Amino acid sequence: RRGSTRRPKGYELTELTLENAMQKAISIRKKKGLPYKIGSDLPRRTLITEAMKYLQPSDRIVADHIKVPVPDFEAVLVVVGDLTGSMMGLRVEIAKQLIFNVNALLKAKYKKVTVRFVGFSDTAKEFSENDFFKSFFGGGTSYVAGLTMGRDILSEYANATHNKYMLLVGDGETYDVGESVSIVRSMFEDLQYFSAAITSGGGGSDQLTGPLTSLKSEWPFIGVDTLNQPSDVIPSLKKLFPKEPGK
Repeated sequence: RRGSTRRPKGYELTELTLENAMQKAISIRKKKGLPYKIGSDLPRRTLITEAMKYLQPSDRIVADHIKVPVPDFEAVLVVVGDLTGSMMGLRVEIAKQLIFNVNALLKAKYKKVTVRFVGFSDTAKEFSENDFFKSFFGGGTSYVAGLTMGRDILSEYANATHNKYMLLVGDGETYDVGESVSIVRSMFEDLQYFSAAITSGGGGSDQLTGPLTSLKSEWPFIGVDTLNQPSDVIPSLKKLFPKEPGK
């Protein structure tokens, strides 16, 4: 499963790769006489979207200067998001920016990327991308419900043809920490990466960061980070998709 055909050699430094892509888009905009400074006339999302169109394999920055080939595999990303009321406001804005950037980076790396969205409170439901950011549940918070549905969705895709990613986004407040960690552990052999973004928004009582981080001693392809504001998104990417030890 983790042979050279499944994982490109080297560690792609996503933060620097994204910066390379954005600089290329800025240069092209300058030549065309278009606005090139991020602001009201040029949102960051617009610039990143343009940058992904121009990104070449040689633009990727990889540890030890090893070029990363574009794999033949397709990618599937399952976003598992806490849609309880505590995620409204700043936290959901952080989540939007993070999901957009992760999706953009995967699209630069794979020829085809499928993104599925699971929202949860004490139950879980699959949503379209548009509905995902407009839907909030009442009730309690069960990360187990979301992770279980996310795992079921990933099982629809064959390991022989797809590299699989899961991105968990929430404030980390839950009563089922132990069972949630067990579900993550059960997916190790099927995933390229499991990433958990705790969108604290400057507050909250996070119970998940510590237990999930401890899993790294069992499996290196897990990333956990806390995001307090939208500006944390880009620096967080390298922590959410960490390198393999010794590579």
